[in-house]
Amino acid sequence: PPMPEKKMWASTDASTVAERKPAFERMLRHMLASEEVMFEKNNAVWKFLDLPNPGIVAARYMLKSQRLNYARQCGKLLDPKYEKEHAYRLAHDSVIRTNLQVLLVDLPAKKLDGGRGGKAEATA
Repeated sequence: PPMPEKKMWASTDASTVAERKPAFERMLRHMLASEEVMFEKNNAVWKFLDLPNPGIVAARYMLKSQRLNYARQCGKLLDPKYEKEHAYRLAHDSVIRTNLQVLLVDLPAKKLDGGRGGKAEATA
């Protein structure tokens, strides 16, 4: 059967929307923190959010378990085919923080310190 009209589900009255908004935002944050939801085959959450594939790639990149797979795909956002409309996603604060996390924490210390066995020191 077809979906019921919106007026049957909830009011669009400003006070009702304001009352429900915090709970909806909490639910959405919880869902986006779940790798099971983020990598769900049918992309139900992404379809609901109407997020294009490049946006999905950037969001999935921020989850540690699949970061390397999506790092390669994020690099494709610089391809001329996507660059004009989607390269800006690479400059989002969350993506930048993830990149810094990869560089500062996730890479083995031996790669950062040239194999000397200690932690890398910052240089000015």
